[in-house]
Amino acid sequence: MPGRQLAYAFASLTLLGVMCPAVGATARPNVLIVSLDTLRADAITAMPTLQGLARRGIDFTHALSAAPWTVPSHAALFTGRHPLKLSCKPNKLDIMLGVPNVMTMLDTAGYEVSVMTEMGVLTEDEGYAAGTTHFWTGDRGDAIPALKQWRRRKPQAPWLLVVHTQGAHAPYAPVDIETPARLAELWPPGWTNHWPKIYWEVFRGQLALDPVEARWLRARYRAAAVQTDRELRRVLQLVEPWRENTVVIVTSDHGEELGEYGRWVKHGHNLHDVLLHVPLVVAGPDIVRGEWSPIVSLLDVAPTVLELVGVETPAELDGASLLPILRGKVSKPRRVVSAGVQGNLGTQRISFPNGRVVMSASRCAASMPRAPAAVREGALRRQRGGGAATREGRRPIRPVPARPRPRATSAPAG
Repeated sequence: MPGRQLAYAFASLTLLGVMCPAVGATARPNVLIVSLDTLRADAITAMPTLQGLARRGIDFTHALSAAPWTVPSHAALFTGRHPLKLSCKPNKLDIMLGVPNVMTMLDTAGYEVSVMTEMGVLTEDEGYAAGTTHFWTGDRGDAIPALKQWRRRKPQAPWLLVVHTQGAHAPYAPVDIETPARLAELWPPGWTNHWPKIYWEVFRGQLALDPVEARWLRARYRAAAVQTDRELRRVLQLVEPWRENTVVIVTSDHGEELGEYGRWVKHGHNLHDVLLHVPLVVAGPDIVRGEWSPIVSLLDVAPTVLELVGVETPAELDGASLLPILRGKVSKPRRVVSAGVQGNLGTQRISFPNGRVVMSASRCAASMPRAPAAVREGALRRQRGGGAATREGRRPIRPVPARPRPRATSAPAG
């Protein structure tokens, strides 16, 4: 066993030693963070666009989320702090409100910050508009139209762009895939035109699935992953004019249970490997190409971005910068990362590819200093100033009014 561990530690990094073209020493890179909600790590096999991006940069093949649900996971992603340090109730929607994060810190550093998110989970009320020049929220599929609006505005570099899509999230809306006939073959009798109702029965555990139904549900999730990959392709196409000086980070907040532990179309309730193991791909200028197989955490994304753009990283962050790995300098592999769920701290010791998980509970000790309550409430009122999103029918894409911010550098013509 020790021999295998030693071999794992030294053979875990496969880098080609190929560097992307360097940019000018004085140019600060743009940063694109794409969060593909509910995307399991194994879904990459159905996603040629994400695979192609991985070939352009580093594929962190064993990246783990810090939480199995959208709100605490994104809070960890953008703050670099463990959700249970932000709150003893990490599923609270406002867990990130008043906490320094990538958006606010890059805004202070002179970046133009834009956020576009779907399905109204990450909203201005939860602090995601803080520090942004532009903020959009809308329904499933609205991120691409919002991104087109962003491009027409001709954003001024350097910029940070966050795109959050919900294409892979249940109830797995129908999509046009390359093999619709094959998907139709797997459609269980009686499910046609009744999927929304049946979804909730499956989600609540009220409907036991037979093998045919189980195969169909997995195929439907895979079809949603295919659609998500197409959305990712459109995102990359729309930022193509800035490619030479843009670092792209693509990940997911959590995975999905598809029958592995007796649960279907669920997440947020436990710390199983299928919920925590997510894709993480980073590509861009001066980033080597290859795979990094030791465990990393989404907590590492925030300190990586801060170091990448030259912003001082707060000492209290729980994550560690991945920049040495991105630059081709082998870093000491991390064997233990942690994730939180429902107020308990689970220490994850995962041996891939078997995905063995050992969990232990510990007392929550949330100690994150926040802005004073009056300051947070004032910021919240300012964020709400654009008015509430329409709840009837489809919610419109609603940009927060742009703040005038003159820059010396202009973006390529869109």
